[in-house]
Amino acid sequence: MGLDRGGRALTPRAALLVSVLGAPAVAAPAQPADSIETRTGETLVGEIAKELPDGTVIVTRSGEAVLVPREQTKRVVRAPRPASPPRPPPADPPPSREARGIELVVRTGYTKQFGKLVDRPGGEMSGIFPSQVPLVLDLGARPSPYVFLGGSFRYAFVQLGDRFDRACSGGASCSAYGFALGGMIAVHFAPLADLDPWLGLGMAFSSEQVNAESDLGKSRLAFRGIDWLRASLGVDYKLSRTLRLGGYAELAATKYFDYVGDLDGARWGAELKDTTNHYGLTIGPRLSVIP
Repeated sequence: MGLDRGGRALTPRAALLVSVLGAPAVAAPAQPADSIETRTGETLVGEIAKELPDGTVIVTRSGEAVLVPREQTKRVVRAPRPASPPRPPPADPPPSREARGIELVVRTGYTKQFGKLVDRPGGEMSGIFPSQVPLVLDLGARPSPYVFLGGSFRYAFVQLGDRFDRACSGGASCSAYGFALGGMIAVHFAPLADLDPWLGLGMAFSSEQVNAESDLGKSRLAFRGIDWLRASLGVDYKLSRTLRLGGYAELAATKYFDYVGDLDGARWGAELKDTTNHYGLTIGPRLSVIP
């Protein structure tokens, strides 16, 4: 038989079942407390643990459970519960290590050159170095997944134009190559997505050189200048966390300032007169590695 807070016994109508819970007794909260007023005028004070589907109310008091049937319940009063403390805001996720750190880019393609090396008849690039196939290595870092900062080295196999036909005819053997060394910055717009478009800007010191060998000896002629603008754009496809494969296009604006050469060890050179800008448009693939 249960007891109310005053220690009075409940009538059989008010408490049909009293059982001691198996768990250690836990004192009911002093305040606030729930209460049940029975139809016999008695009041049970404790904590309402549960209301069963048939309307029976389970009240716990000092480790005892009192079951009050629905037909004996006149009114149930639940004491106000203290508001739950606010949940702390979710912690910011740790920054992703993906697309961050050292980056190595290997690219190639086909470069079409146009414009003039010098601003006079016969100075067109189409007749001097009309095209080339570059091999480019970009090495740098991404302090942020969105930004690449690094250096760039380019070696190119250069096609000779018809201005060299006479010098490289007969028993002469001619070849040409180019190189450039500079820096660049690239901005990536979706570095964590599967497709990542980007834009880049850079500058470089550059040169294109012709080597000739004949019965008369060996000779070399090199044009030297600066790529004052290298603007590029492209898109990368993420193959894995560390590998990206994509395509790019790059427009370079170059101005040569002088030329140097030698013939069997005798060196000579001069400043270029009437020098002007010439341009190269490169289109090709690129492979990016971010360990």
